[in-house]
Amino acid sequence: MIPGEATLREVVGTLAAIPDRGSARPGERDAGEWLSERFTKLGCDARIETERAHGSYWWPLGLPSAVGLVAGVAALAKGSRWPAAVAAAAASATIGGEITSRVRYLRRRLPQRSCWNVVAETGDLTARRTVIVLAHHDAPRTGRLFDQTAQRWAHERFPEAMERVKTAPPLVWPLVGGPALVAAGALTRRKGITALGTALSALATAIFVDVARSPVSPGANDNLSGVASLVRLAEALQETPVSGIRVLLVSCGSEESMQEGILAFGARHFASLPTGNTHVINLETIGSPNLILLEG
Repeated sequence: MIPGEATLREVVGTLAAIPDRGSARPGERDAGEWLSERFTKLGCDARIETERAHGSYWWPLGLPSAVGLVAGVAALAKGSRWPAAVAAAAASATIGGEITSRVRYLRRRLPQRSCWNVVAETGDLTARRTVIVLAHHDAPRTGRLFDQTAQRWAHERFPEAMERVKTAPPLVWPLVGGPALVAAGALTRRKGITALGTALSALATAIFVDVARSPVSPGANDNLSGVASLVRLAEALQETPVSGIRVLLVSCGSEESMQEGILAFGARHFASLPTGNTHVINLETIGSPNLILLEG
């Protein structure tokens, strides 16, 4: 058995077996409680920080997409130029704010629940320098949105072109385009643009309905591989203590709902962590035999 394999199997096997481990769901809390106890047994100063979260991305992104669809149909059917343009523009702006995590008016007005972040302190607790190692223990939703058939098809047929790609394509930003095109088409009375925006908004709405209806994956690689690494790192720091570095092992909840748990951790802690003495390492989908890393 390779070093750390027992810990990997223990953490992944235990947490993957917890039902309903979606964002801000009871399984997320159960996973956080188990992790906190596991860190405590390793000598860490571990605690659970309860935060507020909505717990999805399909509602904050799907509802404005549906507004874009309705506005487009209204503009095409009745010629409702200004009301359709205003509604579609607001929907596009709402999606943009959600994607950037800067303006989340709709998300804050949707039902809120608790999410649970686990924070374990170890290393030299009196040190000025801090290293934060991040992972997340909530599990992702499935759905046709995550089907990789098209990616595999492109890689098999155009390998040289794919090799030249250095950054991930902006997969989420086209969601802004549907309602934006509806608004532009309604204002300029160009039915072709309006129809295109309506079709894109309809596609986005259908995608998010599918995600909402799809089950939660156990998420062994997204991101229980990262969580297992946190536990193994805690073991290693007990076996070989470090000096001059305070280590925060942080497993966040509600990461799959557009980073809600991580953003809450930042809001609670970043003001007390000087940027000159704080370093952050994020563990995500590590150990995948086919993982492709892109810049960006």
